[in-house]
Amino acid sequence: MKKLFAIVTVGFLVACSANQTAESSEESVVTPTSDSVAMTPANNEPEATESVEEIMLSAKLQCVDKGMDEYDVPHSDVFIEFGDHKEKVSSCLACQTITEEDFSKYDIPKDALSACGGWWAGGGDYFYVIRNARNTIEVYAGWQDEGQMEDNDTSFHWELKKTYE
Repeated sequence: MKKLFAIVTVGFLVACSANQTAESSEESVVTPTSDSVAMTPANNEPEATESVEEIMLSAKLQCVDKGMDEYDVPHSDVFIEFGDHKEKVSSCLACQTITEEDFSKYDIPKDALSACGGWWAGGGDYFYVIRNARNTIEVYAGWQDEGQMEDNDTSFHWELKKTYE
C-alpha cells in the first residue's frame, strides 16, 4: 500500500511539474537583469548566464522570407533577437541583411549592432538596432522611395520604432 501511495504521489508531482512547465513556456516578455541566473535541472544550482550588457550587444535583426503573393510581390517579416527574446518588429517587402561595411550607404550609425531591409518596386524599408547610452536597445525604421530622389532627397527618414529595456 505504501508503494502504491508513493507511486501515485510521484506521478502526481511529475504531472503537475509538466503542466507548470507547459504553462510557463507560453510567450512572455522578460526584461533581462544583470543578476539573471538559470537553474540547472540536474542539481537546482545557479548557472551563470550572459550579463545584460552581453545580451544587449548581441541584439540582431533577422529577415524571414514569407514568399511571394499572388501578384509576385515579395513579403518578409523582420525580427529582433537578443538573449532568449525574439519578437517581430515589422513587415516589409524585400529584406536582406545589411553588412557593417554598408551602414554608411544607408545613413546607419557605425555603432549599430545589426541592420536589414531592402528595395522593391520603387521603394525600400530599412531597420537597424543600436544600444543607446542608457544600455537599452532601440530599433529604428526608415524608408526611402524613388519619388523623393527627384527632389535630391536621399535621406532614409529614420524614426525610433521601439525601445527594449
